[in-house]
Amino acid sequence: MRPAPLRNRLVLGRLDAWPAREALLPKVTACVAAAADYLERTCHAGQASRSASDWVAEVDADHLRRLFLLTVGDEVAGLLDLALDTPVQGEVTLVLLVMVKVLRGRGLGREAALALFAHLGTLGFERLRLGVAKGEPDAVRFWESLGLWPSGEEDGVRLFELPLRQGGS
Repeated sequence: MRPAPLRNRLVLGRLDAWPAREALLPKVTACVAAAADYLERTCHAGQASRSASDWVAEVDADHLRRLFLLTVGDEVAGLLDLALDTPVQGEVTLVLLVMVKVLRGRGLGREAALALFAHLGTLGFERLRLGVAKGEPDAVRFWESLGLWPSGEEDGVRLFELPLRQGGS
């Protein structure tokens, strides 16, 4: 079994990804508020209506989950939620990548996602999976533009995947 990865700060293009721990709760709360439009529209486990402290506690209690606060300098930029070795060993489910409303459309999400994919591949993960809620055509176009391909549908959520390493199945 590999050691638990992704416990420290990541550099994802122009963004820094900080493990969302208790000390960062005020910034996570601000980020949830600044991205509430997206969170309320989608099926991300009702995160918009939950407190940041509940979200952080939930992720902390699950040894396979990682929640990151994304920043540009000192400015809150977004959230990244990952489930490692999920649904199976060697795969990562990207639970959420959301940018605060005022920073969308600047290429930060694209940079972060591409850097994340590369980093996950170097850690030995073979495949990334994610779901896009019904009624989110911009998200579908975004993920397809990054090379993810549709892999099915479940409960109205469109599923996508991407091999992270050469030879990944």
